Amino acid sequence: MINACFARLRHERGAVLVHVTVAIIGLLAFSALVVDYGVMWSARRQAQNSADAAALGGAISMAYKAPGSYDTARAVAQKVGAENRVFGVSPNIDLGSGDSADVTQDISFPTCPPGSPAEGEDACVRVNVYRNATKDALPTFFARLFGMLSQGVRASATAEIIAGNSSDCIKPWAVSDRWDDTTPNPGPPVTAGGIQNPAWDPDWNTDSTWDPAAGDLYVPPSSTNPGTGFRIYDANGQLCCDYGLVLPLKQGTANAFWYQEIDFHEGNSSAIYRAAIAGCHTGTIGETVSVKPGTSHGPTDQGVDDLIAQDPQAVWYNPNPDPSKPWLDTYNPNGVSIPSTVADMCPTGCVYSPTTGINSSPRIGAITVMSPAELLTCSNCDITVRNILGFFIDRPASGNGNNQVVWGRLVKIPGKYKTTGTTVEDTGSFLKTIILVR
Repeated sequence: MINACFARLRHERGAVLVHVTVAIIGLLAFSALVVDYGVMWSARRQAQNSADAAALGGAISMAYKAPGSYDTARAVAQKVGAENRVFGVSPNIDLGSGDSADVTQDISFPTCPPGSPAEGEDACVRVNVYRNATKDALPTFFARLFGMLSQGVRASATAEIIAGNSSDCIKPWAVSDRWDDTTPNPGPPVTAGGIQNPAWDPDWNTDSTWDPAAGDLYVPPSSTNPGTGFRIYDANGQLCCDYGLVLPLKQGTANAFWYQEIDFHEGNSSAIYRAAIAGCHTGTIGETVSVKPGTSHGPTDQGVDDLIAQDPQAVWYNPNPDPSKPWLDTYNPNGVSIPSTVADMCPTGCVYSPTTGINSSPRIGAITVMSPAELLTCSNCDITVRNILGFFIDRPASGNGNNQVVWGRLVKIPGKYKTTGTTVEDTGSFLKTIILVR
C-alpha cells in the first residue's frame, strides 16, 4: 500500500497543466506588453500629430487670417486637432476663450520659449491633446486581466509666428522705400478705379525727389528698427499703416519714378520679363539683385494680364470700411459674390477668391524694396534688397509708355526664414512664416 502511494506521487500525469498555466500567465503579460503598450505608443504618436496640426492651424489663422483674433485661432486649432484622430477617436480639445497664456489649458497663447527665433514674444500658440482617464481614456485589452482597465496619452505642441526674410514668389520689380521728407505737403491723392488714396508716401511730396542735402532722412529697416520704410503692423502686432494701401508702380517720369525692373539673370528678353511677372522667383532680404536696363511697357501689360488670368475673380475685400480711408474699401468691379463668413476672417480686409479662398490667390506675389538713393542713381546696376512687400495685383495695368501704371495693394504673405539673410523687425515685416518649436 505504501509503495502504491509513492508511485502515485511520482506519476507525471498533469505536470504539463502546471507548465501551461504558468506559461499562459507569462504569455498574457507579454501580450499586454506588446498589444496594450503598442496601442499606447501608437496613440501617443497620433496625439502628437494632432497637437502639431492644431498648433500650426491656430498659428496660421493668427498670422494670415485674423491677427490678434484669439477666438478665431482657438476655433481653428480645435477643428484641425479634432480632424486628426487618436486611436480612432477625435481628441476632446477644450476651446477655452480669450488670450490666456495658461499652458494648462488645451489651447493657450504663451510667450515663445527660450532658444526660439521669437523668444519671449507673444507670438506662439500651444495646444495640449489628451486621451486619458478624464478625457476619452484609451482602452486596454490583455492588461484588463491584471486590473488595468484604461490607459492614457498626452501630447503638446507649440507653433511660432516669426517674421520671414525670404519669398519664393518675387515679381521682377523693385520699388523705392519710404523716407522722411522735409516737405510738409504730401502731394495730391492718386485715383485708382474710383478709389483715392494719399500719395504713396505721406512723408514724400510727389513733386520732389530724395534729397538728403535738404534734410530728407532714410533709415532702412533692420532686425531692431522698422526704419522709415513701409510697414503693416503697429507695436501691438495689429494690422495698420500701409496694409491694403493701393500702391501704383510707375516708371519713367521725374515725379513718379517709383520702381525699377529686376533682371533675374535669365536674360533680358521681353518674353523672359513677361514670364517673370506671371511666375515666381526666390529672393531674400539683404541680397543684391540687378536692375534691368530700359523699360518694358508692352511685356508689363501682357505679364500682368497673364497673372490676372490665373485667378480672374480674386478681389480686395474689406468688411469694415473707414470713411476717412476710402482707398481701403472693397474693390470688386465684377461683383464677385463674397460669403458672409469671410467677414469674420477679414476684419481689416483681405484678398478673397472663390477659387483659392482667403489670402491665397496666385495674384499675391512679392516685390523688393530698394533705398531711395539707389532708385534715383541706379541704372543697369546692382541694388540691395532692403525689404520684401506682399503685393496683390488687383486690376490690369493702365496707361501707355511712361504713363503706364501697375496697380496693386500691399498685403502680407507667407515667407521663409533663412539664417543667411537679413531679418526685419516684426512691425516692418510683410513676410510671416510658421514653425514648430516644441
